[in-house]
Amino acid sequence: METFLAAVQQAAIRANEGEYPVQIVFGVVLSEEPLAILVDQRLTVTAQMLYLSSSVQEKTEQCEVQWSTGQSNGTSGSHSHGITGTKEITFHNGLKKGEEVLMLRMQGGQRFYVLDRVVRG
Repeated sequence: METFLAAVQQAAIRANEGEYPVQIVFGVVLSEEPLAILVDQRLTVTAQMLYLSSSVQEKTEQCEVQWSTGQSNGTSGSHSHGITGTKEITFHNGLKKGEEVLMLRMQGGQRFYVLDRVVRG
């Protein structure tokens, strides 16, 4: 009878997981290098278990720019010039210790996708 009960409980768990393939969870960054995040104040998730969205990563991208410098009054008189073309811009968006993050916990609970930082107003 215990074996049957265990089988029914396991089937119920699987059915529930099938309905909810991901969970939304919050975490706090414990360390930056190596990256570690504390989830629900009890589970430490390491870098091997994490997938990061581009909004929480350091990245360098190409950008098309077209603007002018501000007016400068140096020793040789007034100066201003245009800046145009494709330029490389670095975004310093890596996660920092103590930041709160919003994540998706994938079915099975062993993989997490970090969506973004949480900003409390």
